[in-house]
Amino acid sequence: MSQRKRASRVQPVVASTTKNIVVFGESGVGKSSLINLIAGRSIAATSSGAKGCTFRHKKYELQVDDTPYAIWDTAGLDEGAYGTVPAEIAEEHLKQLLHDLTRANGIHLLVYCVRASRLRKTLLSNYNLFYSAICRKKVPIVAVVTGLENYEEEMQDWWAANETEFAMLKMHFDGHACVTTLDADKVNSPILKQRCHASRRAVLPLIASSCARDRWGTEQDGWVSAALADVRAMFKPPRQNTTQPTPIVALYDLPEHSLDPIGSVKDTSFEGGHLVDVGGSPLLVYRIRDQHLRSGVRFKKQIASRGADLLMFCTSIHSDTGASRRRAAAFHGSYGGDMRPLLVVVRDAPVG
Repeated sequence: MSQRKRASRVQPVVASTTKNIVVFGESGVGKSSLINLIAGRSIAATSSGAKGCTFRHKKYELQVDDTPYAIWDTAGLDEGAYGTVPAEIAEEHLKQLLHDLTRANGIHLLVYCVRASRLRKTLLSNYNLFYSAICRKKVPIVAVVTGLENYEEEMQDWWAANETEFAMLKMHFDGHACVTTLDADKVNSPILKQRCHASRRAVLPLIASSCARDRWGTEQDGWVSAALADVRAMFKPPRQNTTQPTPIVALYDLPEHSLDPIGSVKDTSFEGGHLVDVGGSPLLVYRIRDQHLRSGVRFKKQIASRGADLLMFCTSIHSDTGASRRRAAAFHGSYGGDMRPLLVVVRDAPVG
């Protein structure tokens, strides 16, 4: 029996202990072949990627070194709005993927599959789609570069030669692997066989070490609706003279007079919040107090309708640390801190 076939066997796993890994990338970069490499056998059908069926997905359950995984194979996102299928169909597929991930205990790791010879303009859009819009930058992400079977240098040298491409686009990764996804049983060259086996040895530890200890996405209020809204915005055709919505800031416990250092107040009654000018750009600020956290009523409806773009928690250096932490946790939990950035401001702190 070959080394690939002696490796991990596909078998049912217990959902509560399963690590959910989402593999994404452009059509034709080798996502299905990468899944087969991880499994050590052929479990995912490969295709040419000539036709897109955006966001259709399939889950593969397997066990590697006593760790159960569910690998989610997503269809590629081609250039243009939602690829080669109508936007409404693509959105339904995406919605189904997110609901399925929610029922499966959330996401532990994103694997961005990139082909070495195809660093294209969709590189950043796919990254932003899954890492920023869908996972809100809350999930570890790794890059797996495929198609390096004929690379003249060592496969891992590709990253050092090309990582500036990712850095220029401000793309962060928690790890990477440079591989070939060829089936070792179907190649004759000893060098290629060696690269196939080395690729699996590189990918498995990367996945095991990069998976988040706790899954994300299962219990986040409004996760699916917020993700869909951001995806729609990403792929909305540009229009001239289109007015962008005013960014919303949920601001905890900042006194009335302290709004002025942030910006000049234009209208203190706009939609129940304060319209503040910051460097010529408006912000709609909702001031949150302790009683709002206890009641969970005021501003919740306004903010929940679209979601805050930023949370600001203000405290004082003279405040009780334990109490501040409890208030920050309540604020973070009440206003969707797992899906948006949190800025902490400490007042009265010495300068310098």
